[in-house]
Amino acid sequence: MTDDPYEYSTLILGVLFIISEVLPFIKKNKGNGVCDSIVCILKGSSCIALKIVENIEQQSKKIIEEK
Repeated sequence: MTDDPYEYSTLILGVLFIISEVLPFIKKNKGNGVCDSIVCILKGSSCIALKIVENIEQQSKKIIEEK
C-alpha cells in the first residue's frame, strides 16, 4: 500500500459512510439513511407513507412551537 493521502481519505470516507448507514439499524429509533430507504421501498408503499406522515407531523410541531 502506498502512502497516497487520496487513498487514506477515500478509505476514511468509505468507513464513515458504512457506519452512518448501519447505525440507524442498531439504535431503537431508526433514522434516515440509504439502507433504511431501500428497506422501506422493498417493504412497500405503506412504509414510505408512514415515514412521510411522521416527518410532516414533526415539522408541523416544530413550526407551531416556533410561533
